[in-house]
Amino acid sequence: MAEQRTEFDAPWGGALRLMSAFVTLLLLGVIALGLRGAGEVGWIWDLAMVATPLIILVVAAFHAIRGYELTRDRLRVRRLGSSVDIDLNGLEAVAADNGAMVGSRRVFANGGLFSFSGLFRSKTLGVYRALATDPSRGVILRWPRSTLVITPDDPEGFVRAVCALRGLEVQRPE
Repeated sequence: MAEQRTEFDAPWGGALRLMSAFVTLLLLGVIALGLRGAGEVGWIWDLAMVATPLIILVVAAFHAIRGYELTRDRLRVRRLGSSVDIDLNGLEAVAADNGAMVGSRRVFANGGLFSFSGLFRSKTLGVYRALATDPSRGVILRWPRSTLVITPDDPEGFVRAVCALRGLEVQRPE
């Protein structure tokens, strides 16, 4: 039997590419406009038109999701500037579902600047956390009081790996 894969990439889907490119160009346009009036209009102009869009771009870039790593007790979500560790203890179910994020609305989330991350709500999942880059590769992880959606490059392989590490049965979407 082949060794179980425990590292997964987080490829960008078309929607994320399009949204990130559009918002980046928009913010760079605001910065360019702001630089034309920098120092002439006042510090509020400089802050609003140059510093704020630049901060948004830098913060979003450093929170871009790059991949996922599994151990028996932890899921590590690798970001450009840091990582997020999620405790897998108490995990009840994991399932691949390419429609997991369909119809979701942002509650408190980044909806497409280098990632889809934060709190979302949908009719099927209720309120859930997403750390995603390509909604067509959804994997749903459920705990008694929370739900997480991630988007590894191989959703079925990720589910098999979690089930093997945690002793769970492979679930199919309902």
